[in-house]
Amino acid sequence: MPFPVRFDFDVQAPTDGRHPRVHAPLGQFDGCGLAVTAPLGPAAFIDFVLRHFYGAAVCDFAHSPSVGHEVFDRTITDQESGGWHLVAPS
Repeated sequence: MPFPVRFDFDVQAPTDGRHPRVHAPLGQFDGCGLAVTAPLGPAAFIDFVLRHFYGAAVCDFAHSPSVGHEVFDRTITDQESGGWHLVAPS
């Protein structure tokens, strides 16, 4: 069964805890996503995919100092961080 990997960012999402500004949807199920502490840049997303889906085959590339990560401000609310959530690289 295919399992899409996505990180969504909605800067206009309300901060009421029902739809986190940054979240990682799980599968194709509506409303099934984990809050993420901050947006991911392209390099961080590629690093995530390589590290978790290709493992040791690309470990040297994934740990290369030339692979920089943009660091974004935290968008997670206190309410969201009190539950299940993912921590973006900082």
